[in-house]
Amino acid sequence: MSATVKGELIAADSVMCRVRAGSRDEVLKLAADHLKQAGYVTDGFFQALLERENMFPTGICFGDTCVAIPHAEPGFVRKPVMLIMTLERPVRFVNMEDCEAEIPVEIVFVLAFTDSEKHLNVLQRLSALIRDSGMAAALREAVDQEELREVLKHSELAEFWRD
Repeated sequence: MSATVKGELIAADSVMCRVRAGSRDEVLKLAADHLKQAGYVTDGFFQALLERENMFPTGICFGDTCVAIPHAEPGFVRKPVMLIMTLERPVRFVNMEDCEAEIPVEIVFVLAFTDSEKHLNVLQRLSALIRDSGMAAALREAVDQEELREVLKHSELAEFWRD
C-alpha cells in the first residue's frame, strides 16, 4: 500500500448518510455538488462523472450488496478524496458486468483522485469491504453521519481516514 494513500482520502465532510435521490443522475449531482462545495473538485466534475458513467458503468453487486463506484478524470480534482454515500432507497445504476442490466445500488463510493495508483489501491480495499457481508450491512444500516463514520473507521478503509 502506498504511503501517499494512508490517512488522506476520507474525512468527516466526505461521508453522506441516507441520502434521498430518485435517479442515478441525481445521486451523481448531489455527490458532485457536495464535493465542489467542500473544495475537493471543480465545476466540471459532475459533467465528467455523468459522461464517464454513461460510457463505463460502475454499478456492481457482491452478494446482496450493490454499489456504484463512479469517478472522473483527474483534471477536475483539486484535492483527492473518496465520498461515501448511503442511499435512503436503492437507485438504479447500470451493471458494469452487463451493460444491458440495471441494479439497485444502496452505497455509492465516488472517487476523486489525481493518480491511478491511489485508484487501484482503493478499489482493492473497496472490493474487500463490500465482500464482507457484515461490514456491508453495517454501512447500509447506519442511521446517521456519525454512525457511518464510525463504521468506516473500523473497516477495510480505516487507513484512509483523515481526521
